[in-house]
Amino acid sequence: GVVVGLAGTGDSDSSLIQSTISNIMQNFNVIIDENEVKAKNTACVMVTATINGKAHKGDMVEASVAAVGDSKSLLGGELLLTPVFGADGEVWAIAQGPVTTGGFLFGSDGAGGNQQVKNHPTAGMLTNGAKLLKDVGIGIANRDILTYYLRNPDYTAAVNLAESVNSRFFGSSVALDSATIRVRVPNEFKDED
Repeated sequence: GVVVGLAGTGDSDSSLIQSTISNIMQNFNVIIDENEVKAKNTACVMVTATINGKAHKGDMVEASVAAVGDSKSLLGGELLLTPVFGADGEVWAIAQGPVTTGGFLFGSDGAGGNQQVKNHPTAGMLTNGAKLLKDVGIGIANRDILTYYLRNPDYTAAVNLAESVNSRFFGSSVALDSATIRVRVPNEFKDED
């Protein structure tokens, strides 16, 4: 991914950042010569996310951002839309937004300057995380149970849905919380494909 909006603390490796920005701009049908890109305010980064337990499509999960090049700081930067790939090579999430760092860098490292660095300003967290494009950790161990997730959680709507199913198939549905309804498939439908 690419973090933009840095205050002159981006990558100095012009070939890395120039080709990356040129490729990103092509996605927006903007063709520019990579040799003309001036990009001291951008940094190439790696975005990673770890999912513990179960998560559903559309959920936001924590994501880390770390500089790949030689940028001095990601402070104040914003990550451009970046796909997050799983171990299977498929896109599992998308990440975008402000980067929060726990470190800072100030001062000048030039002649007679005094530069101060606190913590690690070239790594941080994505403020809102990455948005999942797939369900994670949800198995099919109980094939006779269907789980429905409401897009807009509302306990009344969840209970009403469960009661509607129960009016047709007595005792087969329950609202677990404001967004989750579990339905046991009636025996008469289990063998149908």
